[in-house]
Amino acid sequence: MLLITGGTNAVSLTPLNVDQEPPCQPPEYPEALEGAVGIVYGKRARVCGGRNVKSDEDVPMVQKSCRTLDKGKWIGSGRLIVARVFASGVRLPDRGWWVTGGEDDHGDLLDSSEIVVSESTTELEVEPGPLLPVKISQHCLVRIDNTKVMLIGGRTENEPFSAEAFYFNWQKSKTSRRRTWSTRMSMRRGRRGHTCFVIDDTVFVAGGDVTDDSRGSDSVEVFDLQNLEWNVITALPLDVQAASVFHWNSRPTLVGGTLQGDILRWDDEDDEWIIDEEKTISESVSYAIALEIKMSWVCS
Repeated sequence: MLLITGGTNAVSLTPLNVDQEPPCQPPEYPEALEGAVGIVYGKRARVCGGRNVKSDEDVPMVQKSCRTLDKGKWIGSGRLIVARVFASGVRLPDRGWWVTGGEDDHGDLLDSSEIVVSESTTELEVEPGPLLPVKISQHCLVRIDNTKVMLIGGRTENEPFSAEAFYFNWQKSKTSRRRTWSTRMSMRRGRRGHTCFVIDDTVFVAGGDVTDDSRGSDSVEVFDLQNLEWNVITALPLDVQAASVFHWNSRPTLVGGTLQGDILRWDDEDDEWIIDEEKTISESVSYAIALEIKMSWVCS
């Protein structure tokens, strides 16, 4: 099953198998969040941070709180160390869930990170992570292998649409015994609010805002992990921003953001993007968090 939330209180549950029907309806999320981070960790769907877009406050408060979907209910399960919105996170094998960057209540960029290291459904244990190479939000984070991660694009203090790419290895250097960031070749086009995923030895970067006037873009670049260079490939069939990615029948699939209910899949055999004509999700889910889950996690 595919669980989708974000942008409204609505939670959408979509069968990934055409013969599968959800035996129950998921509970609404307690708040209408934008810019939160989500992951499946400890066999549960988790959502942390973000801000409530339906808040009565003039400037909605950025949150630290985390919630876990367990037995048909969204339950409080601890807090991040730092309140952050438009952060990016990635699962680290044998380490936990790494949450990076974002913005605070004042819109100031963050270079801090933290790691959720426990799988508890009631109280997640969080510890500080390494500082990022820049203060950044609306970036993407992708795991290359069990120890290596790339940070790509985003909004920084110097670049509203950054093209920079950084590389982090969780294994300590044999020479310095320290974990450090290194710079990789920059993308051909700076962007923020984009979507990233990895297929074999290739990192894909799709869509995102590229100018102040844009509401997404159709631009797609790939980074060859062997040759260490960026190339432009087949464009998206429409402009996309703030989409979430998951794998449907082993194919990277984009939902949410400016897609407004459409589902967009990458066909690596024909090297093209396909709009799924048969599948749609709730159009109200604008800032999507898409997580692949089991029904036993949802139904009480």
